[in-house]
Amino acid sequence: MKLTFVRPAVLALVLLLALSAIAIRGVFRLADSAGWQPIHFALGFSILPILILDYSVMDRFLIPFFPLFCAAICIEVRQIVLQVRNFPSAEGAAGVNEVSGSVFVRRWRAIVVGS
Repeated sequence: MKLTFVRPAVLALVLLLALSAIAIRGVFRLADSAGWQPIHFALGFSILPILILDYSVMDRFLIPFFPLFCAAICIEVRQIVLQVRNFPSAEGAAGVNEVSGSVFVRRWRAIVVGS
């Protein structure tokens, strides 16, 4: 069964934006909890030339930061799961589907806004 209403490029873009938002928020959460380490400053200073200049192979410049990105994604996904798991228990069992939908919308708004 082929899904004709979803183009692979759109799906890839949505996945890219979701993972990027989770990784960026996770890096800030990691920096807040463990303090600002030298790798955070190195990432900040190396992102500028990567975004501004036209390198032929840009992804290889981010390889040293791969463990930081993995840790940030793990921490942020764990935080999202904990918030989703604990939210319905505070509101009660009535309307679990509506609560889950509102949690999803609130969480994505928090990721994008950063609060």
